[in-house]
Formats: sequence, structure tokens, C-alpha cells
Amino acid sequence: MKYAMKLAAPLILATLTTAQVAQAGSATGTMNVSGNVQGSCTVSAVAMNFGSITPGSATDAEGSIGAACTTGTTYTITIDGGSSLVDTNRRLAEAESENYLEYIISIDESRSVDSYIPANGALVSNAVAASSATVNYPVYGRVLADENSAGVVGTYSDTLGITVTY
Repeated sequence: MKYAMKLAAPLILATLTTAQVAQAGSATGTMNVSGNVQGSCTVSAVAMNFGSITPGSATDAEGSIGAACTTGTTYTITIDGGSSLVDTNRRLAEAESENYLEYIISIDESRSVDSYIPANGALVSNAVAASSATVNYPVYGRVLADENSAGVVGTYSDTLGITVTY
């Protein structure tokens, strides 16, 4: 009997080992991973200050508008007519009265009529962000000589709305 046990023990051990290997297995699969980068933009501005306006002469000023957009985003920047708009004319309003000075804004330093930005007009159209860094666009303003000849002493201002559409 001892002899039979000696022969049976390795056979039983081999059967258990084989049974464990036969039951072990593996399976493979995949998992899709994805994402979507959404375009976005922020807007900034450097104020345009005409400073001291001399009656009877043109007075110029310069400011800038900046846009920082996600790389690859296509965007357009528009400028509204301001808080004192009448018809299509932007106006600086004197704080203590109903006096106004009309002014223009332009995309060109020469401030030629062809480069005027109308109310709700585009400063830049369909620009594509090359990086996420802020891109600054100069904006040129002018109170025309004939507009400020009737100016009354006071402080004049306006607020322009800027929209970046992307």
C-alpha cells in the first residue's frame, strides 16, 4: 500500500497543478479614450485718452484691444457704437451737461475714411490664433477739428463695448 501511495501522490499533485493551469486564463480588450479642446477667448483693452482737446484742431489718440484665444480658434473682434451713439456717430459726452464731441476710431494710424470702424464694425475678422498668447490690435481715434470747435469746457468720455466672437 505504501508503494501505491508513493505512486499516487505525484499523480495527484500533477493533476492538481494541471487543473490550476487549465483554469487560469486571460482576456484582452481595449478602451477608447478621447477628449475635445473647446475654443475660448478673453478680451482686454488699453484705454484711448484724447487728453487735452484744443478747440478748432484735430485731436488724436491711440489705444489697443487684445484677444487671447485657444490655439487654432478662429475669431472676430467687433466694437459697438459706444454709450453715446447717435445714428452712426460715436460721441464723447460731457459729464455735467448735454454737450458732445463726435469722434472716429480707425484701424489705421492715418485715420483715413476707408479705415474707419463703424458702429458694430469689425476691428479684425476671421483671425486664427497661432498661440494662446494675447494678440494686441492698435485702435486709432480722432476728434475732428470741426467737431471740437464748439466744445464746452468739461470732461468728455464714452464707453465702447468690445465683443470677441469665436
